[in-house]
Amino acid sequence: MFPDRHSGKAGEEAARSICKKFKQGLADYSVYAFHFDQLLEGLFKTQPRIALDVFFGNGAEDEENIVDVDSFDDISENRKNPLDAVTDDVVLDWCAQGSAERYVSIANAISCFRAGKDSPVGWTPIALKLLEVAPDPLAVLEVYIERFSPRSWSGSRAAIMESRVRLLDNLEHHSNPAIAARAVQKRPELQADVARTREWETMHDRERDERFE
Repeated sequence: MFPDRHSGKAGEEAARSICKKFKQGLADYSVYAFHFDQLLEGLFKTQPRIALDVFFGNGAEDEENIVDVDSFDDISENRKNPLDAVTDDVVLDWCAQGSAERYVSIANAISCFRAGKDSPVGWTPIALKLLEVAPDPLAVLEVYIERFSPRSWSGSRAAIMESRVRLLDNLEHHSNPAIAARAVQKRPELQADVARTREWETMHDRERDERFE
């Protein structure tokens, strides 16, 4: 865990240095985010704005400084997402202080949906807030839809995709007509993807069973 003594002004340069080195390691594949989830969580918890700047952009240089967000998406699929340590207000304020690209970049990395122990998959509050305030909410929604298909999973991939596609039902009456229309438009396409994935899984399971008969 990143030490508490690094919080505040005294630890800003130390945090920035660690973030930059870690980002470079991600870029050249010398380190992997899932090996350092506690360190990342500590950085985002104690120095959230510096961590956001370094990993996801810095002012006018957003497009040059954006880290490979798949590194964070992969964590959110399997472990606690380090960005969960950042409050929604800090995330939204950070986005508002930069270009429109920040909203899209952060949409790739936040936990945008989550399932409870005894409840179905639902949107996270920060995911819905981004849709409300992003300059281009449709671009943010497209990121969410891309993430319906998991990068890593256990069990049926089709079942996971199907549970996430149902999230569009919550957007079909969104206050933004463009979001509502896109949700209605995308649902049949995504349901077809689920059907193809389930068909492939069934065929794969049948072939596997036949090999062991």
